[in-house]
Amino acid sequence: MSQKNDDKTGIVPGKKRKPFIRHYNHEYIKYGFILWPNSTEEDIRPMCIICHEVLVNDAMKPAKMLRHLKAKHSELEKKPREYFERRKQELGLQTKTFKQNFIHNMSLLKCSYLVALRIAKTRKSFTTGENLIKPVLIDVCLEMFGLSAVDKIKSIPLSNDTIRRRIENYQRMWNTN
Repeated sequence: MSQKNDDKTGIVPGKKRKPFIRHYNHEYIKYGFILWPNSTEEDIRPMCIICHEVLVNDAMKPAKMLRHLKAKHSELEKKPREYFERRKQELGLQTKTFKQNFIHNMSLLKCSYLVALRIAKTRKSFTTGENLIKPVLIDVCLEMFGLSAVDKIKSIPLSNDTIRRRIENYQRMWNTN
């Protein structure tokens, strides 16, 4: 049982070629490209650190990256490698700051929901959060941890309307289950 070549294309029918995956080279930074942070072993892609455009794996060739740099960022074409390395560091700092702020905001949201749950369980007024719980938390944190902790406590949303919305969200979740 032998397979014959297709005369027109020279390809053996039924055989699939394994796609060629290009790998990132750290020298690509001189063209303004870094390894896309969401890359996997099967899907390696370059990302422009200027416009944050993510190219396909096949574009991970110096000529194609240089063409992108000339076409979209011609004013940066003559910049030294150090310029792009600095931009890479700035991007890393931005990402780190964004993640920290996101985590902080999620913590504030979770704290707000925890307080709302306690208020709902005790069947107290929605204003209990802003009139009693928050002032107590501020006093305790000031005494034990200092001003930095107080600033964090002050940013927890515990207003009457916020607590009402949180409790309504809990009720919707309980009613759907």
